[in-house]
Amino acid sequence: MQRNHDFRWGLAGYGDLPQRRLIDALNQPPNQIAAVWGRNPARAASFAEQFGIPRAAHSLHELTDNVDAVYVAVPPVAHLPVAMTAVQAGRHVLIEKPLSPTFSGYEKLLALIARTNVRAAVGYYRRFAPVVRRLRQLLNAGELGLIRSVELRYASPFHPQQDNPKAWRLDSAISGGGVMADAGSHRLDLLCWLLGPAEVGDVRLVRSAPGMVERGGEITLLFAAGFSAHCHFSWDATKLDRLVIRGDKATVTLDPLDRGRLVIETSQDSRSFDDPPPQNLHIDLVQAFSRSVLLRSVEEICTLPEARAVDTILERAYGFVNFSLP
Repeated sequence: MQRNHDFRWGLAGYGDLPQRRLIDALNQPPNQIAAVWGRNPARAASFAEQFGIPRAAHSLHELTDNVDAVYVAVPPVAHLPVAMTAVQAGRHVLIEKPLSPTFSGYEKLLALIARTNVRAAVGYYRRFAPVVRRLRQLLNAGELGLIRSVELRYASPFHPQQDNPKAWRLDSAISGGGVMADAGSHRLDLLCWLLGPAEVGDVRLVRSAPGMVERGGEITLLFAAGFSAHCHFSWDATKLDRLVIRGDKATVTLDPLDRGRLVIETSQDSRSFDDPPPQNLHIDLVQAFSRSVLLRSVEEICTLPEARAVDTILERAYGFVNFSLP
């Protein structure tokens, strides 16, 4: 369907992420936003006018007209229904993370994608961070030796008022989970992508009040090679973003992970690297996705089975854990 070498996008969603990142990412050549849709037609029309989008669709079906792909940037509970509509129309889909907080409908979507021969991926964009690429090269080259243990710690104060555009993240009926599903899912994807599939060990999640999503949690992942990863997440602690991977040859520390600082230490020496991320990693994500469609190239975007692996970790963690209050 590409015309004049443009890859035309329908954008499902008009919230915080589309405004901050997707408008820019989806308009980088050869990409172009052709239409936007949201549950409120008036807001969709206003959003289209504000950002120069040619068309505000009145329905999901209308959004899929005359586009090549749909970026699903609605709240998580609607990810799979919106993606299903797009795929049924024969459109490629790039879905925000996590794939599905309800942990259902995945097999149906996968079967539909196989029948329609479209591309589908999930937006775990931190895979494209230069420091993560460097870490993957170190691991693949065996510079750490046999992995012995992993420690991941993430914290960022998050206390939105009810009128804050991000407040929906505290509503489990919409978000499907708290800090572990939101910020944690990105880092769980990185661990699985870098180190391989994992099973869930111990879990402890903390709610601020009964019926609320978790504001903090700890989860232990067990890897087939015999090592474990101890992960800590919090919306109430001082800002922190650290990943430490210990091997029998060297230890690598990313601190802070999102700033691109990497230190590798051996018994003989220590080396440090600064690989700051670009301002908008969604540009790299979208470019990789459109290349995978236009050129049929193999890209390191998160596939649906890989995203489902993260969802499975979340599902098992939320399924058998006993919540506690602080």
